[in-house]
Amino acid sequence: MMKTKDAGKMPGREGIVMVKEIRKRSGLNKQCRQNHKKKWHVMILSALLLGCMLTLTACQKTPGEAPVVNKSEGLHKGCIIDKAKDGEIKQMDAPEHWKETMERMDGRVTVEADVDIPRLSVSNTPVLELEKAPFDNEGLRKLTNYFFKGKKFYQKLPMTKEELSHQITNIENKSGIYGEGTFLMMSKLEWKPRLEELLEKAPDKKPEKKYMDVEFSKPVESEMEYMWWGTENKMIHTENNCFWAVVETGEKVEPIIKAFSLNEKAGTEGYFSYAVGEVHDEEGLDTEKEMCKWDRKNRYPQGSKYLDVKEEFLQRCEAAMENPAISMDDAIQKGDKILKDLGITGLSLKKCMKAVWFPNPPVCGLDYEDYADDLGENKAAYNLLYSWDLGGIPAYMPLRGTLHNNMPELSYTPPFYQERIEITVTEDGVVEFSWNNMAKLYQVVAENTKLLPFDKIKDRLAEHLQYIGLPPDGSGGVDKDQTVVTFEVKSAELKAAYSVAFNAPDHVWLIPVWVFEVQSSYQGSEMYTFPETVFLNAIDGGFVNPS
Repeated sequence: MMKTKDAGKMPGREGIVMVKEIRKRSGLNKQCRQNHKKKWHVMILSALLLGCMLTLTACQKTPGEAPVVNKSEGLHKGCIIDKAKDGEIKQMDAPEHWKETMERMDGRVTVEADVDIPRLSVSNTPVLELEKAPFDNEGLRKLTNYFFKGKKFYQKLPMTKEELSHQITNIENKSGIYGEGTFLMMSKLEWKPRLEELLEKAPDKKPEKKYMDVEFSKPVESEMEYMWWGTENKMIHTENNCFWAVVETGEKVEPIIKAFSLNEKAGTEGYFSYAVGEVHDEEGLDTEKEMCKWDRKNRYPQGSKYLDVKEEFLQRCEAAMENPAISMDDAIQKGDKILKDLGITGLSLKKCMKAVWFPNPPVCGLDYEDYADDLGENKAAYNLLYSWDLGGIPAYMPLRGTLHNNMPELSYTPPFYQERIEITVTEDGVVEFSWNNMAKLYQVVAENTKLLPFDKIKDRLAEHLQYIGLPPDGSGGVDKDQTVVTFEVKSAELKAAYSVAFNAPDHVWLIPVWVFEVQSSYQGSEMYTFPETVFLNAIDGGFVNPS
């Protein structure tokens, strides 16, 4: 049977969020290291500053509604074309199957492609300008009333001495994530002392609930956040921009709401989420499997009990996803209804993924050893992802990507991340909802554009891969005279993504982009590398940094 823990020993579920965040950053670090860009700790900072690196001129006044401007400023001359007639389909010059070998630098950089290119049935490839959407107390009350009408909300209760002691014991025993190489050193040198510091002031038992009004207030750092970041936590605590509450439902595990207002001083964008329990979807599990593969090849070549248990857990999660009690169509209908009820426009369903839901997660994050014999109570679910739509071209948000700066190429770094909504649906209803980076349409820049010929796009891909495979400045320890690298193209497809907006540094343009997933291998090295996602502006071929 599965090992069980008393409810009093269960760490706060904010730790789950922090685990996923640290894992995400860890994955980016591995990606950056493998691409020989910079030292991993420098790249953490780069990833966090992803959306803050462009300086242009002031933005325009927001009109009452988004006009069609068809302006040429910021777009290459001749790329704006007339809107297609009704029923007319845009012809794409990319081959249905792309098989080719391209060489650069006298064969020291090779790009190999042997992939099908999906065909899109679209009439136009427009360009839209978006801005951050306001999210204030009125918007917060609208969402809480929709999901939890008539319910009370109370402050998250502090962790007790018993809960903190349990975390310290896990660190000492290298249990779960604390046994993972990524966290092993930090947990001993930084996390344990911080927890011991908190332990001195922690209560012996949970205090009485403190009920709260639905309004933004100053953020309060949780124990798990302090453990992860310590004094390096850059969150601003002087602005009333945070709402963090528990919904009083009387259930064993009650929903947790976390929301941020749009607040330029605090550096936060419109965000709202609530969750009951914990969800793992197939995309996230695939990423975890990639990390296991990397760890086995590069970190634990002699084997690892931790990885054995982790991989077994991932396999059983995948098995638990099968045969959900709700149909995919019913799940999508529930998700679509939420967007319609809330009046959310511009976003459409991008994908529907299988998932597994743990209504009562026994541990914080992915503490695989505690799932050694039994997954515990779980239900198959569907995870719905909604994103912006560009004339029938869905927006693409990469699981991984590397920030590349100072390259001798045309490049763009959007000032904020893509808007997305995720909804997890089970037979019991919606168990998780998150709305990230709220945005709204500012104007239509062009109703239709002429795309760069695919022959030029693939040349730009080879050029970009040459720059990251053999950096011009020899950064990351790369020997410009000896390194031989091969990039295998795993996929190629036309999608949409954020780019910079001309003359509006606080806005973004949603543009058509070519998305390539490539895998690198360096001659004489057995290191396993994560696939690299490359975005190229489909209009001018410029490199778009991932957002």
